[in-house]
Amino acid sequence: MFDNSKNKKEKKGSIMVTVLITMSIVSILFTGIITYVISQINYSSYMVAKENALHVADAGLEFYKWYLSHETEGLQMQQILAFWEKTDPYPLGVDEPYEADYNDGSGRYRLTVTPPSDGTSVITVESTGWTYKKPQAKRTIRAKMRVTSWSEYVILSNSDLEIEDGEDIQGKVHANGGIRFDGVAHNIVTSAVPTYHYTGTGDTKEGIWTSWADEYNTNMGSDVFLSGKTYPAPWKDFDSVTASFLEIFNAAEEINLDFSPATKGHQVVLKGDKIDIFRVINTTHDGAVSMTQDTSPPIKDRILPDIGAIYVDKNMWVEGYIDSGKKLVIAANHPSVSHGNIFISKNITYNNDYNSGTVLGLVARNDIEIVKGCESNLRVEAALLAQTGKVWRRNHGDTKSHITVYGAIATNQPYGFEGFATKDIIFDKNLLFNPPPYFPIEGIYKIDRWSEI
Repeated sequence: MFDNSKNKKEKKGSIMVTVLITMSIVSILFTGIITYVISQINYSSYMVAKENALHVADAGLEFYKWYLSHETEGLQMQQILAFWEKTDPYPLGVDEPYEADYNDGSGRYRLTVTPPSDGTSVITVESTGWTYKKPQAKRTIRAKMRVTSWSEYVILSNSDLEIEDGEDIQGKVHANGGIRFDGVAHNIVTSAVPTYHYTGTGDTKEGIWTSWADEYNTNMGSDVFLSGKTYPAPWKDFDSVTASFLEIFNAAEEINLDFSPATKGHQVVLKGDKIDIFRVINTTHDGAVSMTQDTSPPIKDRILPDIGAIYVDKNMWVEGYIDSGKKLVIAANHPSVSHGNIFISKNITYNNDYNSGTVLGLVARNDIEIVKGCESNLRVEAALLAQTGKVWRRNHGDTKSHITVYGAIATNQPYGFEGFATKDIIFDKNLLFNPPPYFPIEGIYKIDRWSEI
């Protein structure tokens, strides 16, 4: 006889097993879901903390910019370098990491600073940030910071500027006046004025403009403004150069390379790591030096320091080359507008070395002039600055072949090189991080580039 009660018991047992198995599976799944949800919450919380840590690290960089603006504002380059050499106390973050709370008290940052070397203003700042809630979620960014200098501009003018067709300008261009640009600009062009009176036609023009239709130079086969144009932009103060002259004079006096007036001025002949200096007695009708005499005592084959200055209190003729790694500034300064000129007739070069930080600055109270009797193919490798005059060559009615300026030009009055068939003005990228010593600076540290590490 079939036992129905036994069968019911077996069914009940089977159901219970199924229920238990189902409950176990559900429990496992539920536990897994809860674990996953918790892990996702923790991960999201961690990622939020990481994101906040980046903001804290960035705040550390901003604090250091503020700190440097207060410590170095108004200083000349050599004074800024002296600031970094202080040891009592050291600048923040140099001898040991500097830590501080984030403004709202939610986190903290640690700053480690590598000071400048080799006469540059460039520093490296590493900023590590974290939050108090999750201090293990750290972020670190590394930034290069530098002082902005006038040598950052391939052309910097205190007046209206006119760039002719055929001029290929590689570097930033700025004028305190208006700019007519008919060549090709590879970098940004800026002007301090929104509009100006263009004397060529008597019309009012935009701060920056070109005579080419659609801003395309058909002769050179290129857009005129390859990196754009901005106006109005901040104005540059040429009167501030006076402080640089004092710095150059003091530095030259320390190494016995400052000179009182001679009949016409001095000739400076650069010879690699050496220098000759002569008094100029006479010049040719072409403007070149024709007669000299020794200084007293004579300066011949004088060893150049790695970082140095030469100061002449009148006119100066400069030629020659300097060796790798030399950082030199040469200045001609006199309160009279008829003196304080620098004249160039022969090549001035870096001896074919453009990667070792070699830099030369030529600073004139009045003009930097390419003379009539200059070489037909002339190359000038330097940052050129004319405080009250201009960087130029007069119209002598002759024809020279080619001029290359590899460096930078800062000119109070409109610049131009008359008589040369072709002209190349090429920016020396070393000048971004390595301006000539005692060269005018804007005295403000800026972040040049940064990346997370």
